Amino acid sequence: MSTPNSTKVEAPDQNKKEGFCGPSPTDVRVNDAVPLNPPGRGTADNRPAAAPKLLRCRKTLNFSTFNTRTLNSTQALNEIQFLAEKYEQEIICVQEHRFVHDEDIKFQHMDNTWLLITSSATRNSMGVAVGGVGFLLSPHASKCLQHVEKISYRILKASFSGNPANTIISCYSPTNASAKKKQMHSTRTSKVAINEILQGPQSSNQ
Repeated sequence: MSTPNSTKVEAPDQNKKEGFCGPSPTDVRVNDAVPLNPPGRGTADNRPAAAPKLLRCRKTLNFSTFNTRTLNSTQALNEIQFLAEKYEQEIICVQEHRFVHDEDIKFQHMDNTWLLITSSATRNSMGVAVGGVGFLLSPHASKCLQHVEKISYRILKASFSGNPANTIISCYSPTNASAKKKQMHSTRTSKVAINEILQGPQSSNQ
C-alpha cells in the first residue's frame, strides 16, 4: 500500500487490462519463447554411411600393370607388395602369376592390408603352370571393391564404388608367336568385355 512520500512503486496487476500496455500472458506466442541459438538437429536421420570412392579429386592415384612371370613364392609376393607400397600404387593389374587353384576367383589377404585377387592359371601339355591374371589392391582400393568377374582365363574384371563407378580390366594377351586363331579370339573377347562396360548395366523390359 502506498504511503505519502514513499519511493516504492506498486507493481501493475497483469490481470487488469486497464493501465497495462503490454500483452497479457495468454497473448504471448509460442515462438516468442524459442531461444536465440536453437540446438542442432534433434535426432539422427539414420541414413547409411556413404560407400568410399576409389577416385578422389584431390589425391593422385597410381595404377599399374605388371607381368610378374610368377608370384608362386613367398619371396615374390613380399616383393610385389613392397614395391607397391614404395611407389604408392593403388591397383596393380597382374599377369602371369602362375597360381593354379580350384576356385574361379581367389582372394588372398597379404599382411592383413593388401588384397591379391587371382583367377587360376592353366597347365600346358607338360603340366607346367602358365598364365593367370589378377589384381593387387591397396587397403583403400580393397574397401572400394564391389564386384569381380572372370571373363575368361585371360581376362578378369573388377568394379569399384564411386560416382561414377569405376571398372578395371586385367588382361593377359597372347604373344605374337601364338597361333593367329588364339590372338583373334582374345581380341574379340576383350572387345566384348569393354563394350559391356561402356554400355553400362542393361535393364530388362518386363
